[in-house]
Amino acid sequence: EAISKSLSILTDRGSEVLIHHFGLKGKEPKNLAEVGRELGISRERSRQLLKQGLDKIKKSYFVEHLRDFFH
Repeated sequence: EAISKSLSILTDRGSEVLIHHFGLKGKEPKNLAEVGRELGISRERSRQLLKQGLDKIKKSYFVEHLRDFFH
């Protein structure tokens, strides 16, 4: 449930990169070059999308827990 919620805040392309890279939803984990080939993007672009996605999830998690702290 937490993974689905986290993926839902990302762009479609961003969530696909995380799904393929980490082997979520029954997929085999892949390195960034393999993810890029699978999605038709460069290895560098898959790295950028992975970083952006993880940063966005971390920020969302932090904000959610910070909100809980003050309420």
